[in-house]
Amino acid sequence: MIEEYNTQMDRNEYMEERKLLANLEAESYRSFDKALLTFSSGAIALSITFLEKFSPGSNIHLLIASWLFWLLSILFQLISYYISAKAMREELSILNEQYRDYKSEAKINKWTGWPSRTNLIALSSFLIGTILFLIFIIQNL
Repeated sequence: MIEEYNTQMDRNEYMEERKLLANLEAESYRSFDKALLTFSSGAIALSITFLEKFSPGSNIHLLIASWLFWLLSILFQLISYYISAKAMREELSILNEQYRDYKSEAKINKWTGWPSRTNLIALSSFLIGTILFLIFIIQNL
């Protein structure tokens, strides 16, 4: 029979594991941001390149709508970059204040959560733009 040991993690192990997970999460977000920005920009460029192969006719509104949603995706991705920087600056300010006066009550970072929200809007916009473009292609085949 295998015995299971429940050993208490010491503070250094905990801090190292926490640091590793935080770095992995940050890297994951950076990769997501870059990929979404690349896909949105690429989708616009690719659709313009192949535009001559289609005769949009009465379905031009689908194509224009897809471009607008891809542009919206790019815009919200850029907003996410800006808000992320603001959130980090605010968190650093809060940390500095807590370090100077450890007895003071911790402030809440008002920017926390906003980068995730803007990323979700950017992803949703990209998906809607892609669906509209696919409908445009199917109707023009």
